[in-house]
Amino acid sequence: MSAQTVQSHQPSCFWRVQAVFDADGLGGDFAYTIGLLSVGLPELHLWARPTCGDDPAPDWKFSSRDLGALLNEFARLQLGGDLVVGSVVERSFDGGMARVRFEVDPPGDRAALEALGIARGASVLPIRWSLDRRREGEPRELDDEALQEATLEYAALVPRLAPVGIPPGWRIYARPTFTSGQRFGPLTALVHARAIAIAQAPPEKIVRFVELATCARSIGALGQALAMAFAVARESGRVAAVESVREDSSRLASWLVLEDRSPHWSAALELLTDDLDPEDASGRDAAAHALLDILTLAVTATLATQVVADVAPEETVLMGLGPWLAAASDTGISPGSRWHAAPSVVAQVERIITDRADNAGLDLLECHDLALCTDPRDTSRSEAYGEIVARLLGMAVRSAALFPPVVVQVTGMSAHPAATYSAALAQEAVLGRRLTAWASLLTCALTHRAHLSQDDLFVFAEPYLEICPAVGLLLAAD
Repeated sequence: MSAQTVQSHQPSCFWRVQAVFDADGLGGDFAYTIGLLSVGLPELHLWARPTCGDDPAPDWKFSSRDLGALLNEFARLQLGGDLVVGSVVERSFDGGMARVRFEVDPPGDRAALEALGIARGASVLPIRWSLDRRREGEPRELDDEALQEATLEYAALVPRLAPVGIPPGWRIYARPTFTSGQRFGPLTALVHARAIAIAQAPPEKIVRFVELATCARSIGALGQALAMAFAVARESGRVAAVESVREDSSRLASWLVLEDRSPHWSAALELLTDDLDPEDASGRDAAAHALLDILTLAVTATLATQVVADVAPEETVLMGLGPWLAAASDTGISPGSRWHAAPSVVAQVERIITDRADNAGLDLLECHDLALCTDPRDTSRSEAYGEIVARLLGMAVRSAALFPPVVVQVTGMSAHPAATYSAALAQEAVLGRRLTAWASLLTCALTHRAHLSQDDLFVFAEPYLEICPAVGLLLAAD
């Protein structure tokens, strides 16, 4: 098989996982461990698609990230003596809509399994698996409540769209209908409106969308959102609609990055590539294709989620729509109350901000900015802080973990001339947005504390320990 190999590493593992991609795109991807032999254990092998069971799942497979995570889990089980030939492990995926049964087979042939990175003579245990999920459902129409919400949402979106600069193949509906026979299902009009809104977004929001999407992809959230959308579409009879969105999203992203010459997209591309040498054509070309890759996935996840938004679990909607709506928000990062952290978490962070009323939290923002700046004497510290901030952003926009919009009050308004007054309003609006974004990092860390290590929490808290010990105390509390 013609294949491309990639490797993924985890610091806590003395082994590594090698994923092999089917270059023909037929779904023959697989992965295997390398290094378990060093402690006298068999290596493990896992295919990306089901190897047994009644459902061949042509539309469902594990990504290389999934394969790596699963093999690392199985390797740890084997190290603890809890995984041997004949062991059965069951796991749920897609928010419980899919269940997988793994079974460890007797040692297989290294060459037959194409696990050529494994040492000759090493034992390899293939892990077979089957997929159990509900049958594909009949096309589902909107119920009365969903119809009313879709109508109101579309009516709110359309006035923000311009009649010019609409990408090829997309349209604004003068009289939208919300029936299931349309290309993207009953929410077709909303899918079109979302696509046009992305295409017409101002440069700073395009850049923010790419940044947040990159953060979300780094933790696997974009791929998970798309998988969840497909799972929901299967149950609601909208698989064809999601497939159509995937095709059209790819064309839209390609048009925006490689063909569209509108001023705002040209400006966005300049902002995203401003650190490149203008004379380096190959570097700019590579950057454009990297941007195309992330934008294709981000747009597809957004629009696919919109296709099933009326029937999807809340987790799916937050995950799929979060990056775009957060980027498009005028409040800094918060796209709406559905994405807000629990009131008790918000109250804890709010106390930290209000206790600093004299400087409106400026010292916290200064510490944040300094922590992100690379110190030539110690690059590791700023890199570690930047990495945890990126992870927190990715986690925040995919879940209910954000801080509500911060409103900074302008003092002494009546004494300002009109121009000065407008400048003060603009300055404090920017400050409010920045505080919202910073506070959301803290609410996210508290919300997802179980998914962060003590080292992660310390790296985030360290820049604030001197000026605001309450941040460290809050993160250290059980």
